This record gives sequence, C-alpha cells and structure tokens, in this order.
Amino acid sequence: MVSGALTNTTVMGQNGRKYKRTDAIKVDPSKPELLNVYVAESDGERFVAKRVNEDTFAKLRLLRSTFAGSRHLRLHVDENAAELVVVYPHMAANLFEVARDFGGGAHVNAREDVVWGAGKGLEELHAAGYAMWADQGSCADVKSNNMLCNYEAGRDGRPRVTKARLSDLDSIYNMRGAWLVRPKEDLRHVRFGNHRWRSAEMQTGQGVGLFSDVTSFGLV
Repeated sequence: MVSGALTNTTVMGQNGRKYKRTDAIKVDPSKPELLNVYVAESDGERFVAKRVNEDTFAKLRLLRSTFAGSRHLRLHVDENAAELVVVYPHMAANLFEVARDFGGGAHVNAREDVVWGAGKGLEELHAAGYAMWADQGSCADVKSNNMLCNYEAGRDGRPRVTKARLSDLDSIYNMRGAWLVRPKEDLRHVRFGNHRWRSAEMQTGQGVGLFSDVTSFGLV
C-alpha cells in the first residue's frame, strides 16, 4: 500500500534530498491523498512535487531519459519511485500570466520568447514522434498555461525571459510513425472542448496527429 508522500510535510528524493511541502497548486478534493501538486522547498530553492499513477511515472521516466539535456521541455529533476512522486523545478509564470500581469506592450517581447521556447519544445517532441494530447487523443494539450517561464525585470521595467519550457508532458502520446490516430471507440463521436480551438481533424472526428498540435500552437 502506498503511504502517500504528499500527505506528509516532506518528500524524500531519489538521492535522499528532502523537499518540504508548502503551498498546494492543485488538489483533487475527491482523492486528497492522490494526484495532488504542491510547491516544495529544498535548500532555499523552490520546486513542484507531483504525485502520479504508475503508468504516468514510467512514461515520465522514459521522457526524462529520451530528452535528457533538453532546454525547452520541463522534465522532472528528482523522484520517489516508492511513492510515485516526481519533482520539477519551480517556474515563475505561464504565458497567460505574463500577458495578464504585464499590460499594454510591455509583455510583447516576453510573450514571444515564451512561445518560441515552447515551440522549440514541441519541435523536439515531434522529432521523436510524440504528440501532446490528453484523454486518449480526445483533445490537444498545447495551451498557454502549459508554456512556462522564468523572467527578471529589465531596467525599463519590462520582463526579460531567462528560461522557457513546454510542460505537462504526462499525457503525451507516442505516434509510432502514424500520421493519424483515432481516439478510443467510445470517444469517436464526442466533440471535446470549445469548437473554436479544435483542429479540423478533431472537429470531424477523424482523429489526431502531430498537425493537431500545430493547430493548437498556432491558436495560442
């Protein structure tokens, strides 16, 4: 039985590093001991601790190995295999927050830098045959709150992006060389999400492909 690392105040990393849980980012009220996301601190640094299921944990491990050294994908930097917890670097904001918090034209360059970094991450995924989908290919997962960044204030008060990453890789799908993958049988006639954000192939129920990610990225 899993004891629940994120129900305690401390998460132990793979090499014995301790992460002290602080603020909750996302909590499932129906399962408060499972699949929750928290800010955690260790040696004065901030991280994000996330508990996942076994399949997702195995996938994230594979991605960490496959894309080791990536400068454009947010990969976990530590883990607790017994408790199925992954630990990510904490990042300051997502694309939506940058646009919201820096009004007028102040955020334009920063926004472009975040989108560029996320786009490079998406390019890396596609080159390896992965697409960013959620729910068995029912909807795309390329969106502004999955484009993360760190930034600092310039002398003119405008934000200067120092790092940009594409995040939320839990649900990405390996295309295995296919151009188009149809969703599960029971989902083929269901229309997910806002119609303004669906790609043509999703709108018509044909399935999803790498080009579905490109549509979503273009809409962002």
